[in-house]
Amino acid sequence: MADPLSLVASAIAIIQGGEKLRKLVRKAQQLNKVPVEVELLLQEISEARTSFTSLQSTVIAAAQGARPINFEALRSLLHQYASLLDSMELLVDKYLLKSPKQDAEGGDERAGMGRSVVRLGWVRKKTKVHEMQDKLRNVRFLIVDTTYRRERKLRVSGSRGSYYRIQAKRVTTGQDRGNPDNSRGNDKGESSESSSWAYTIDFHVRPMQVCLPQHMDTAVNDMEESRWHSSHAISWIPFQHKDCDVSSCKRRSQPMISGAFHLPHWIASRAIILTLINGPSISVSLTVAHIVPPDSDIFRYIQTGNCSRLQTLLLKGQASPADMIESLYGTLDALLFALNCNQYEICQLLLSWGADPMLKTAPS
Repeated sequence: MADPLSLVASAIAIIQGGEKLRKLVRKAQQLNKVPVEVELLLQEISEARTSFTSLQSTVIAAAQGARPINFEALRSLLHQYASLLDSMELLVDKYLLKSPKQDAEGGDERAGMGRSVVRLGWVRKKTKVHEMQDKLRNVRFLIVDTTYRRERKLRVSGSRGSYYRIQAKRVTTGQDRGNPDNSRGNDKGESSESSSWAYTIDFHVRPMQVCLPQHMDTAVNDMEESRWHSSHAISWIPFQHKDCDVSSCKRRSQPMISGAFHLPHWIASRAIILTLINGPSISVSLTVAHIVPPDSDIFRYIQTGNCSRLQTLLLKGQASPADMIESLYGTLDALLFALNCNQYEICQLLLSWGADPMLKTAPS
């Protein structure tokens, strides 16, 4: 009769052996996907090079424009972006692609530039590649965010306890087309960053209709902002009609106040937006926005102006015009981000998919 302990030990050994075999199979399957992943990496590097050229031109144009920007900070970010790109290309060339001599002796699946993939090199450097990709996307986002951030002049007029009242003067120009409300006379309250993990509430005013770009003249808007160092922050703006003062413009602005309630990230990446429209009669709408990472595909394709890939994402339901990102200075939806990047074909595509309806009545 067999010893029960021996049977148990044998069963455990068989189970452990099966688990090791499954791990080996999974690793083999991952190795089979290596050429595709390296090809996608090469494609991303190529897009990043194109994006760098576009960002460089945008920064130079912004520095020569009327709107002040922090050019030194942007130049440093551009240098960091270029260095990361060079490092990624060096890593790919050294560890992920075989040399032409190795290919002549017998290569693997082709990945790019007529060279084949080193599978074990990808296994060894995969974590490093992902770290560099994250850094590259973060720097790219910071460049865009810093370029289109309007300069503030803040004067703290009083301080008592945990309460601050800030008088802000903000200068906008016709070049700042990322804000649909920068026609003359339309006030806007900027969102305030929360100092707590719980949530933020911000209110701002945007017109329901947008004037022609040439009507977006330079304007100076005064704003009173009250900030509480707790779990929320509120900005307030007079809720009233102010029309475009260009004589040829017949459109009346319909301001609206939007309050965004940002849920904690560990609960859901969502923002509940309550909108109060001051039209012929006051109306209220409630929407739920999806907060996505700044390096998500939809915003990457918007930045690079890749209409075909963005269209594919929308068709597959992998992205939506309602997707939003949280920048260091506020929340941007897809259409507003596209306007900031001067990607007008992308704007037309997003509008055709039902993006921000207040732009649909804008004169063409």
